[in-house]
Amino acid sequence: MNNNYRKCMTRKGACTCLIIFVAIYFIFRTGVYLNNERRVISFFNDPPKSLWIFNGKHYQRSTLWNFHDKSLFAVTLVRNKARFLKEWVDFHLKQGIDFIFIYTHNASDVETELVLIPYIKSKKVALIDAERAFPELCSQNYPRIEHWFAWCQCEVFNQALHVLRISLPRHDRDKWLAVFDVDEFIYGHSKCLHKTLKEDIPQHIDSVQVQGYSFGTSGFENNSQFENIIDTHLRRSSVDIIYKSISRVWNINIEYTGVHLPHCIIFFLCEYMMLPIVNPYIHFNHYQYISMEEHRQKIAMNANNHYREVYKDTRHQNELNSVFDNTILNASLLAC
Repeated sequence: MNNNYRKCMTRKGACTCLIIFVAIYFIFRTGVYLNNERRVISFFNDPPKSLWIFNGKHYQRSTLWNFHDKSLFAVTLVRNKARFLKEWVDFHLKQGIDFIFIYTHNASDVETELVLIPYIKSKKVALIDAERAFPELCSQNYPRIEHWFAWCQCEVFNQALHVLRISLPRHDRDKWLAVFDVDEFIYGHSKCLHKTLKEDIPQHIDSVQVQGYSFGTSGFENNSQFENIIDTHLRRSSVDIIYKSISRVWNINIEYTGVHLPHCIIFFLCEYMMLPIVNPYIHFNHYQYISMEEHRQKIAMNANNHYREVYKDTRHQNELNSVFDNTILNASLLAC
């Protein structure tokens, strides 16, 4: 009798735990869904007046959000990067990126606006003042540290994600958002990025984790010694420690809570599948130190000791220039 009772109670306990787990799962999924709906509806019905303003100029929503014929998007946050921005934009447009959201963290940087005007007119780029959109998180008064505007980055990434969700056909699996910086160049290994995502990434994969290498100065002392980056900087570290992500717009129901990947606090309740960091399809180069002059500028502007330590460490600098790698030159010929 006691054994039967114990068995019954054991089954009851197991059933109770299963019911609780299922309930938590559905509550969590419902919360995520409602949050998406709330963010989408708020942007669609009552977008903040400052949402798409740069230097007092309004973007027309009817023209900016005409994304139905586009499938690959990118978002980034910049600060005083005008000199090498054209090369970065041109390279990724050739890789098949249809539209780029570029948030500026310094609205007084007129040079950035001048570089981007042709792309804005051709509806390839939107330039947004991050501090106006998010005055608390994107204030220029914050001290500059490693990932110094990480929370600001997360906000602009999520804004671009939700703008796409109100602009694109619902649950279309062929819409992608790439999240990365302007010193990072993402490319397909054997074909352009757009074709790689369309032809090589399995349908059940919702987010691709992209590996990359940090490139060194390639011996350049000053920025004036070279015109562009990908043709001249061909020496990198031997260690692939950098990663960013490209995700299907409608299939990552979790917002960005970090600058590298979409995150999920309760990881086992996540609904997306990710292609691991070692994938044979997509790569990226991280040009963190393009010259000793640029390195000194990072030290002057950044409160983090990491840049000072690298600058003083000859062995670390040698490691950043230890491997010859011209793979990106072949990728630059694979235009879509």
